[in-house]
Amino acid sequence: MSDDLVIRELASFTTNGNRLSKPLNHQFHAGTLTLVLGRSGTGKTMLLEMLSGLREPSSGQISLGSTSLWTGTSKRRKPNRQVLLRLGTAFQHPEQQLFANTIKEEFQYTLRPFKLSPAESNQRIQHALRLFSGEPESWLERDPFQLSGGQQRRLSLALLQAAAPDWLLLDEPTAGIDAEGASLLYGHLQQRKAEGLGTIIVTHDPEALLTLADSVLILYDDTFWQGSPSELADQKSIWSQVGLAPPVQLNTLNLLQASGIPMPIASWPDAKAAATAIKSALTVHMAAGAIENLEEHTRMDTTSAEESYPINGPKAEQVKMRSQGTSECMTGAAPEPITESTPRPIPAGDDTSYSMPTKKSGLKAYDPRAVWVAYMLISPGILVQSHWFGWIAAFIVTLAVIRYAHIPLMECLKPAAGLIVFTLIASVLSGLAVEGAEAPLPGSESETGGILYSLPFNLRFAVSPAVETFFRLSILVLIMLIGFVLLSGINHLRLKRGLEQGLHWLKRIRVPVDPFALTASLIIRFIPMIIDEWQRFAKIAAARGKYPFRPGQIPIFRMRMTMIPVLISLLRLGEALSLILIVRGVGRADSKPTIAFRLRFNRYDYRLVAAAASILMVLLVLNYIILA
Repeated sequence: MSDDLVIRELASFTTNGNRLSKPLNHQFHAGTLTLVLGRSGTGKTMLLEMLSGLREPSSGQISLGSTSLWTGTSKRRKPNRQVLLRLGTAFQHPEQQLFANTIKEEFQYTLRPFKLSPAESNQRIQHALRLFSGEPESWLERDPFQLSGGQQRRLSLALLQAAAPDWLLLDEPTAGIDAEGASLLYGHLQQRKAEGLGTIIVTHDPEALLTLADSVLILYDDTFWQGSPSELADQKSIWSQVGLAPPVQLNTLNLLQASGIPMPIASWPDAKAAATAIKSALTVHMAAGAIENLEEHTRMDTTSAEESYPINGPKAEQVKMRSQGTSECMTGAAPEPITESTPRPIPAGDDTSYSMPTKKSGLKAYDPRAVWVAYMLISPGILVQSHWFGWIAAFIVTLAVIRYAHIPLMECLKPAAGLIVFTLIASVLSGLAVEGAEAPLPGSESETGGILYSLPFNLRFAVSPAVETFFRLSILVLIMLIGFVLLSGINHLRLKRGLEQGLHWLKRIRVPVDPFALTASLIIRFIPMIIDEWQRFAKIAAARGKYPFRPGQIPIFRMRMTMIPVLISLLRLGEALSLILIVRGVGRADSKPTIAFRLRFNRYDYRLVAAAASILMVLLVLNYIILA
């Protein structure tokens, strides 16, 4: 029997950053299966990552029995390795977790953290390979990437089975799985329950899994619901509140109950229980000679059931409309109406398909050419600054641009981190000098007026050149930050169209404008995608390797386990992109490009350029006044 997995006072895990209206306290009991349901963006996968030790919670505690999942101080906490070894995690598309040359190497990597004897390791591998037909030995030397999609998913399940975790954490395990694979999965889950092992499953498809589940946790908006499947079957309004489609079994249960057929609600309804209840009800009514009354009663109560728990028709549309609004807690309060801001009118003659800039739109709706002009105006104003008052003004302008673009400051500092570190190191090195033994006393002034400090090993540090180097390089950092913010605020399709229109005149001198615009837009599109793929596979490597590092950190000796899947994923993306470009006729001499929209300046673009010109004038005047 395993220990319970316990959550205490978890207050925030939604993807939109909202805090829960009340902290989540939940105890996942050993020997049970728990389903985590909810719409996209409610934090289901994020919660699973916290339970797996792949994401540190901002508040609250997670423990397995009496052992905390996180150890160390608040600033340098890391997952407890002993707890990680008792957890098994599989994300969506688990076949993408594979990276080794053979199936045998996949098993060896999975079992390496457990430090098993060769005999025990071989025994676990042989037991796990029962998921495959034929002789187990015939599968060990096969290439995982030569397996079919269903076989790769079976291999991922076999790897988890070989690790024998106390708790199995699965994200969408039934997505894209065939009937045979689903049957194997259900059988494995039932066996785990019989052995006293726990399972937590995040899913959008609870139809089949609810019959196996012991408890359900539903996340929605800033709150949650938790209970047993039988309690969930009795909650007819919860599905519309959380914005989920009710399962077919629950619709059937509701109609049968409304028709006067008593249904057992000790657990989630299944086909056998429904058939038994229907047979018993029909036998009773036939014995009483009341078949006609039963049919009339069925028609009347079916209409009443559709009003209280609609499946289709006008009432169903009302429920769908309510489910798209703001969901409330299960207090019976009516959902608040959604208010939409009135869009600004599009000037006449603007045939672009994008909406006009609004208060919260940042830079995405502006013409990319206007954004480029704004950057070309602001950059010289910052570059000419030669005094610290001007540096402060340039720093304020940079913060204002970041604020207007609605990009978090920490997101802006990530790409600039390397340049900031280089600036600090270069500043320190520029102030160092090697001199003779007759070094001046600390705090004395040099001939140029700069303060010199004596250091060990006959080194001197001059403050003046260090400060000057920092000033010049930090100016470049500010310009780079503004460029990153403005570039990240441009949609890649609009960027491509802006380059094509802005550089169209270069076609007269045979400059390949269209390939250049396509390449630039693809780079803008794929840089965030590459970062996302790296972060995703870093989590996969951490989940399989069981190494106790802080989330997001990858030790050098585990780099191969992340690099290979990332490169394979990028190759797949590149292959898909190539097929798309071929279908669209890109590169063919006889093909004519299709122009979906044409960019045109409007009054908001002119205002952006005017604001940038005003900033330039203010910075130039400020620098002139300081120098004067």
